[in-house]
Amino acid sequence: MPMNKTLLLTLTLLVSTLLGSSNLKAQNPACGQICDFYVNCVESQTKKKFSAEEQTKVSSGCLNTCRKNFPAVTQCYENHSNQCVPFHACLVNTYKSKEKK
Repeated sequence: MPMNKTLLLTLTLLVSTLLGSSNLKAQNPACGQICDFYVNCVESQTKKKFSAEEQTKVSSGCLNTCRKNFPAVTQCYENHSNQCVPFHACLVNTYKSKEKK
């Protein structure tokens, strides 16, 4: 599997696990903004434009995760907005700390 696809799959699974679909943006506008940023970050980091189907999957996973873990996700976003790599690192660290509990 090419590196970009592996990275994309890993990021998608991480966000889906850490942070559930079509109406979630309406339920929480902040999650919509955060997930738009996240999708753009993943695209820029993988240097790949998502197909409509891929974008839907990544957005849905992000929105579900954001809704379930809103305080942690918003904290990462507020601390690292406009910074893709630090934002992703914050999400990963949050996930790892939850895993240890």
